Amino acid sequence: MSINEDLELQEKLLKDEIASLPKQKWKILKFITIGIISPFILPFMPMRRSKINMASEENYWSAFMIFGVASAILTPIGCYLYIKDINYKIYSAEFDLEQIRKKMNEK
Repeated sequence: MSINEDLELQEKLLKDEIASLPKQKWKILKFITIGIISPFILPFMPMRRSKINMASEENYWSAFMIFGVASAILTPIGCYLYIKDINYKIYSAEFDLEQIRKKMNEK
């Protein structure tokens, strides 16, 4: 396999990666769904080392508010970090693609 063929193969793989990465941003809906549903379900989960759940230890409204506040803080942070990671992967793939094109033009 020559160097030029290897560069063309890398270019094709990077183009495929760039095309598939924006589709992964739709996975953020899972984060949002979990963030919305978790304050309703987590108060009924047993606490650590006991069989008592938080909804029966305190009243349900207090447990809901604790998990709701935590979810309201952590869900946007998680979404932001996920989108930031996808954008970084797209940027680095585009940068690598430009570097490969420069190498191909030199030869």
